[in-house]
Amino acid sequence: MKPELIDFVEKFKGKRILIIGDMIADIYLKGDISRISREAPVLVLIESEEKTVAGGAANVVNNVATLGGKAFAVGILGEDKGALNLKQILEENNVNTEGMFCDQNRKTITKTRVIAGGRATVSQQVVRIDYCEPHTCDLNHELGRYLNYNVNMK
Repeated sequence: MKPELIDFVEKFKGKRILIIGDMIADIYLKGDISRISREAPVLVLIESEEKTVAGGAANVVNNVATLGGKAFAVGILGEDKGALNLKQILEENNVNTEGMFCDQNRKTITKTRVIAGGRATVSQQVVRIDYCEPHTCDLNHELGRYLNYNVNMK
């Protein structure tokens, strides 16, 4: 690595960095192909593993924390499994997730990748399923008041 990059990385240590953006849960579903479906010419996958990793702005947050910075994440999540997994991943890296607000009227943005393989084949991504609500700035009334109160009080 170039010396100037090492110096740059060293400057992250201990810095307080606020990241605002789309906190995305990247989900990887892995499994073995068992057969072809009778209903359609598609693979039948026996799921063996599900893993969630930080995507979008959450990936940036995770990178800042990994480089030694004190990361503060701000974004809107749903009240679902994707949100719980994403917060847990970030909190394990000592990220401040107080700014990751859950809205019961939304779902967390997710990108689910299905990885299929078999004993005699190489695993590969066969499909990606994205869930992203149309971009909107509308917040439920209670969450909007909470955000306004906390921004004005701090």
